[in-house]
Amino acid sequence: MRRRRPWEEEDRDIGLQIAPLLDLLFVMLLFFMVTAGSKRSEREMALSLSPGVGASATAAAAPLPLPLRIDIDVSGRVLLNRIPVGEPGDAALPGLRERLQRAVSAAGEEAPLVIVTPSLRTRQERVVEVLGVCGEAQVRRLSFGTP
Repeated sequence: MRRRRPWEEEDRDIGLQIAPLLDLLFVMLLFFMVTAGSKRSEREMALSLSPGVGASATAAAAPLPLPLRIDIDVSGRVLLNRIPVGEPGDAALPGLRERLQRAVSAAGEEAPLVIVTPSLRTRQERVVEVLGVCGEAQVRRLSFGTP
């Protein structure tokens, strides 16, 4: 009986399996179809530019309230429009709460924009404390800024 050499053996199980590749292709096609269908054009969104922007820049418009900028430095000191309103150990931040409540009540229907700008090394707990004070002061428009 003749012994087969390793390179002469036929291995019928090894080969390119096309079924898993087709499954992957169909999954990718489905993914791209779903993501492409979810894009909305600007005409479909219920947004309108405020007067004074774009072609109607000559129309007289009421000035928008200035945004309130809350800066939090590395030590935890809180500044509202560059005015100190909270020290690092003060978790309640009564000065910030009082000023935010006054700004929200003075603005009436047009809620002021509050931009929270923490330093890159600010502790997350301090940012959460500031956000809690913003919630207590009924701030409706909140955003994050970069230092």
